[in-house]
Formats: sequence, structure tokens, C-alpha cells
Amino acid sequence: GFLLNMLLGLVTIALCIYIFSGYEPSPKTNTALIETRDLNDPKYQQFMEQILAMDPSVDHHDISNYITADWQSYNCDDTGDESDDGISYELDINAVLYWINREWENVENFAEDYTGYNIKNCLENSFESVLVHCISWTPACYDIAKELGIQIWISQQNWFEDLAGEERPDRRACLAMLLSYKMSDELCYRTQTKAYNIGKGFFYWWKDRWAVSASWDHNDCPCI
Repeated sequence: GFLLNMLLGLVTIALCIYIFSGYEPSPKTNTALIETRDLNDPKYQQFMEQILAMDPSVDHHDISNYITADWQSYNCDDTGDESDDGISYELDINAVLYWINREWENVENFAEDYTGYNIKNCLENSFESVLVHCISWTPACYDIAKELGIQIWISQQNWFEDLAGEERPDRRACLAMLLSYKMSDELCYRTQTKAYNIGKGFFYWWKDRWAVSASWDHNDCPCI
């Protein structure tokens, strides 16, 4: 029994290594958004509309300054990849990354005040080069790899679909928490408790900044 269990464990580990090492993201990315920044492209126009809807005071000519060529999302805008309000997973991801990058100093100060941790040395500029993959084949809610830049895999079924019926600011607060939690765990203290607290700091910064439902808190986010 012991040897059989050990063998099954080794087979499971080997299978996970094989799956992730052989994973090739689809070449379809949000290139119209992050590379060309084409004002005539419908996807870019929709992204700008989302940003301006969140804060009408933003100069629309300035939006592209906070989008980098290294920040990408894969397979998050296929048919059906959208929440109940018609917003794609890709748009939610890009809105969260945009505002974290644009308001980094405020985010950093809020999270440090909330946690008492110094996050500047490990997280500053890291959100400018994150790659987010939306995947359907993982039983987990998310995973992360530190190869070719920071890459985060988020489950469509176990994350996005679970939040699809929630209000837009609420689910984006959870995305801010998830992204910061996983990146902190990888880049900063490498302890889940501290990384979780940093994620909570990002969640409550988002809630402080936008109209998140009063009753919505970090415990409402799935899987974290």
C-alpha cells in the first residue's frame, strides 16, 4: 500500500511537470491593445471606454502610457469568455493591471499601511510585465511560473465563471487580490500568510478607490 501510494504520487508529480513544461500559450493575444494601440481598433476603443467609465478625468491620450508591450493576456477573449454584464475576462484583467500600474504609488502606500510590510523592493514595476493565461483544463483555480517573466494561469471555470454574476467592481477587486497575492508569494516573502495579507491590501485599495459593494469583502473571492 505504501509503495503504491508513493508510486501514484510520483506519477502525479511527473504528469504536472509534463503538462506545465509543454504548455504553449495560444499566439492569439491582445496585441491590438498592447502593441498597436490603434485608436480605430474596436478592442482598444472598448478598453478606453472602460477606463474612462471608471474615471472620466483621465486624459484618453495618456492611457497608452501605462500599457507596456510585456503585459499580455492569453485566451481571455474567446467566444463566451465574458461575465454576465458582457465584459470579457480580458477587459477585466486589463482594467486591473492598468490601474495598478497607473496608480502604483497610491497602491504601494495603501498596501504597506495595511500590512506593515515593505513591498516596494519586490513588487514595484512587476505588474508591467505580467502574463495572464485564462485556461480551462486545470483543476486548480490558479498557478504561477517565474519563467520568461511572471506568468499566472487562472481557471475559467473555477475563477472567472464563479465571479461572472458579480458586480464589475467587486470581481475586479478580487482580481487585484489574486494577482498581487500570487506575485507576492513568488517575488517577496515567499510565505503564503504574508502574500495573502498583501493581496488583502490590494483588495481594500481597490474597494477604497472604486464603488465596490459595501458588503463585498476579501472572503467573497473564490479560491484564495
